[in-house]
Amino acid sequence: MNLLLIIVIFAAVLALAFAAFNFAKVKKMPEGTEQMSKIASAIRIGANAFINYEYKVLAIVIAIVAVVMAIVTTWHAAIALVIGSVMSGCAGMIGMKIATYANVRVANKARETEDIGETVKVAFRGGSVMGLSVGGFALLGLFIVYLVFG
Repeated sequence: MNLLLIIVIFAAVLALAFAAFNFAKVKKMPEGTEQMSKIASAIRIGANAFINYEYKVLAIVIAIVAVVMAIVTTWHAAIALVIGSVMSGCAGMIGMKIATYANVRVANKARETEDIGETVKVAFRGGSVMGLSVGGFALLGLFIVYLVFG
């Protein structure tokens, strides 16, 4: 394995590890009042229902496109599409989860401190999870494609 591959997998793991660290830090923050917690819980339930339905539809579409792609182009392209779709789906799932956890905590931080700087730090920490997940899963997907096809 050459040095570039080692750097790519290290960067992917590092990005995903830092995303997990930030995810855990955000989840440890207080949600606020009981009413804020109830509303956040309802939003999470709705978001989970939405993303589960969306991913069921996407799985069907991706399967159809992959089959067509394999017939029209090559099976390599179809496999790369599936790998990319799985990586993108993982990033999207994590992004939806952190958004539903971070939003109420940002509102609570604003309520508690009335300090824009502290509030924005919580928002950026939550947003960084999605950004790092996208980058980490993209690199991981490229690494997997390289391993599969050489």
